[in-house]
Amino acid sequence: MKVRFCPGYAVYEAPGDVVFVTPHSGPAFEASTSRDEYSETISSLCWQQLGGRFVVGNVSRKMTWGIDLNREIPPEQEAVAFYPKFMMDIDAEDLFAYRRKYAWAARDATDHAHRLQIYSEFWNEVKKGKVIVLIHRAFSRLKVMPSIMDLTTFAGQGVDRATLQRIVDQVNRKYDSFFTEVEKAYKDVIRLEQERVISTVVRRYGSFDLQKIGIEFRTNLLRDMQAIQLHADHGAVERLEREFTPERFLEAADSALARVGKPRITVEQVFHGLLATGPRQQLFPTTDKIIIQFEPTSFLSFWYPAVGAELICEIIQEVRKASRTRPAL
Repeated sequence: MKVRFCPGYAVYEAPGDVVFVTPHSGPAFEASTSRDEYSETISSLCWQQLGGRFVVGNVSRKMTWGIDLNREIPPEQEAVAFYPKFMMDIDAEDLFAYRRKYAWAARDATDHAHRLQIYSEFWNEVKKGKVIVLIHRAFSRLKVMPSIMDLTTFAGQGVDRATLQRIVDQVNRKYDSFFTEVEKAYKDVIRLEQERVISTVVRRYGSFDLQKIGIEFRTNLLRDMQAIQLHADHGAVERLEREFTPERFLEAADSALARVGKPRITVEQVFHGLLATGPRQQLFPTTDKIIIQFEPTSFLSFWYPAVGAELICEIIQEVRKASRTRPAL
């Protein structure tokens, strides 16, 4: 094994042509949820099993403090213009839109060039792989259920979606007893996470009112609401719509959790790679690589990292087999 410590990331090398990547494994400055916690844990277990290269991002994704390695390169002029806005935390909706697309804000042209160099070297390491596996963390909250891990194909460019779905269906059947075993704990963790979100919103904004909270909290709560509307019983949904309070929200959440069924692996149920502007810019178009993004829930990565790694490695191996037997066009 070889180890290289580079500005912004570390590289662990062993024989093999798979590259495991954790773009958001850097430190969580200011907010504990600002990093993909345990993504490097489950990825390291995958790398130990399959070998290859393990590229670990180790900078904050906060725009002014580091680099969001999963976003795309900002134009220099725009990066410099947004730096004071982030420092003063003004124009919240503009900042939200910027964070969803770009990788950093820069103090000046020199700062921009420095971050660009780190970003480019990181992605050049990733591009060396024949099989590129991007691993993140999905919050264990209502919007993801019943997914215990969601996979992204980048609109079928990284891997054929139908092939991946067939493989995932097989793996779900094989691990059905495990999903049954962890169903209660999986749902308990989601329930507790929703309590944490409510507590954070009330503490920060003084109320649980969608019209008064920040755009990022509002966006995610609305996605949780969509899950409630899809899974909860009609009465619980109606009561929540009439009276949007923490108590009604948790009542509806309980109803949704009771009716959603056991967890399972999903394909592009939650994540479609739309915010992965960095990988889409840096890795595509491609004709000779397999590229898959895995979003294991924090529940899976923290409670059962070895099983999570086993699931990921089995899917990768099956995808590789399928790619070798695919007829030429």
